[in-house]
Amino acid sequence: MKKIDTDTLFIINPRAGNGAVGRKIPEIKLLAKKFFTEYQMLVTDGPGRATDYARQALQAGVRQVVCVGGDGTLNEVVNGLMSLEVAKASRPQLGYLPLGTASDLAKTLGVTTSIENGLRDIATMKGRWVDIGRATYVGHNHKTTSRYFINVLSFALGGEVVGRVNKSSKALGGFLTFLSATLAALITFKKPLIRLQIDGRVDQQILCWHVAVANGEYQGGGMRIAPDAKVDDGRLRVTVVGDLSWLEVLLNLPRLYNGEIYAVEKVSRFSGRKIAAESKDAVLIDLDGEQVGRLPVTAEILPLALWMIY
Repeated sequence: MKKIDTDTLFIINPRAGNGAVGRKIPEIKLLAKKFFTEYQMLVTDGPGRATDYARQALQAGVRQVVCVGGDGTLNEVVNGLMSLEVAKASRPQLGYLPLGTASDLAKTLGVTTSIENGLRDIATMKGRWVDIGRATYVGHNHKTTSRYFINVLSFALGGEVVGRVNKSSKALGGFLTFLSATLAALITFKKPLIRLQIDGRVDQQILCWHVAVANGEYQGGGMRIAPDAKVDDGRLRVTVVGDLSWLEVLLNLPRLYNGEIYAVEKVSRFSGRKIAAESKDAVLIDLDGEQVGRLPVTAEILPLALWMIY
């Protein structure tokens, strides 16, 4: 383990953005000198390393962690910062340079993708407290596991799509990569019957294409799956894309991007603090852009758990 001895730690995923972040490291180092007097940079070498570095930063008393990458890298960093039971004011403040393929949370927050402007903003340490979600589900090892998320947890079609995306080169960029994967998955996907429970007041059996449990508005490279989501109101938005025909899905795809998803007749929306879902079918889960396991899942909101700089 590398020793961390700094007030500001950069955690950089060189593979994010189909390798674009790795190519930008010299620029990031040059511009960081312009805005920070003291900092340390750690470059990840594989899955899980960003979580390890963030956990070390928490233990070392770092004031500020800057995540450089995409949604997957950000998720790993959040899990590291949330991995120990400490007072929330003791956790490092979280800065984000969204340079990944999709970077969907950045669209909700309005975080700039400019390296220079982003570093300038992060150096001010201005931001706000944001909510964090915690999901408990069945992992690929068939064991019950828990993981935090900051943007969107989804299941059914979403789990299928991210599996395809993460096996692709992502060279087409976020929008086209996710759109092509979605269209390919639609051809073979069979809608599961899911039991959905929300705060003990909603209990429904739903035949559906997709369910999103959202803290942020966007997922899948710009799909505005939860237009009314807010990252700091202590609630999760639940969007259910119900029993549409294949043709109805295709005809309504533009509404998935332009914020009119709730105008679709067979799309339902809910909100709550604790959401549970189960199915007799094998239903895959997408958590901040990573396929992590399958149903059953329980998701709960942790209000104002991290200070995020942007």
